[in-house]
Amino acid sequence: MQAAMRFAEEHRDWIEVHYKEAVERQRNRKTYGAEEIRNFTEKLRPVLMHRVALYAACMDVTYGKITIRNQKRVGELQRSWNLNFNWRLALLPEDLMNYVIVHELAHRLE
Repeated sequence: MQAAMRFAEEHRDWIEVHYKEAVERQRNRKTYGAEEIRNFTEKLRPVLMHRVALYAACMDVTYGKITIRNQKRVGELQRSWNLNFNWRLALLPEDLMNYVIVHELAHRLE
């Protein structure tokens, strides 16, 4: 406990700066209403279905169903091999969305 307190005290300036930045990012984060989220989800669903199928075939892996949720993680592979994706993927550039999809499918190879 003392070591942790000493570490925090020695890095106080860094902690304060980054804490303030995190608070400011949270304050400036756009909030979306239920209708906007529904629209993003509807537009994202066919894109995800296509890309997941494409990358799964390239990687020679299988998966269960695909669900789009309002969750903390961007993507998640369940033990049942179902894929859960955050609706906010619709806000990402295409290459980052592809990365998340491939990353989640790569868990099947582990």
